[in-house]
Amino acid sequence: MALRFYDSSQVAYSNISGSQYGPLDTDFDGRLGGANEILVYIRNTDPATYYTDVQVSLIESDAADSVGILGESGWSIKLVYGTRRPTEAEWDAVGITEIVAVPDIGGPGAADTSTYHPVWIRVYAPGGLAAQLREGQEIQVTAVEDPV
Repeated sequence: MALRFYDSSQVAYSNISGSQYGPLDTDFDGRLGGANEILVYIRNTDPATYYTDVQVSLIESDAADSVGILGESGWSIKLVYGTRRPTEAEWDAVGITEIVAVPDIGGPGAADTSTYHPVWIRVYAPGGLAAQLREGQEIQVTAVEDPV
């Protein structure tokens, strides 16, 4: 798949530790907790391919974080498609496990390698936490890939 993640400056995330993309870093005041919002982009890099049914989702290997509204740990990650930063009310309306639909990237006879599709990621950390590295969570892109 030739879909790649880019940071808010539209610079491609690099390959780290054999995974397709590197880690997404956020930091919080452990005493207070709070939310951190990050803008990333998805772009096609293959001029011979177009994509339909593009979806972005969170994959968690730690089942404790997927239980209840904020999970047992209190951490949560939400995703929203769009160029404008979502308001608090808009974030409140988004479910933690919601899958984000991205418009088709190109179409029959025309690959689109110039459009950067914006996805907002909101990480919420509860207060009263010791320093830690969160692992076992991935942002995944799935799509139907077709030749031009």
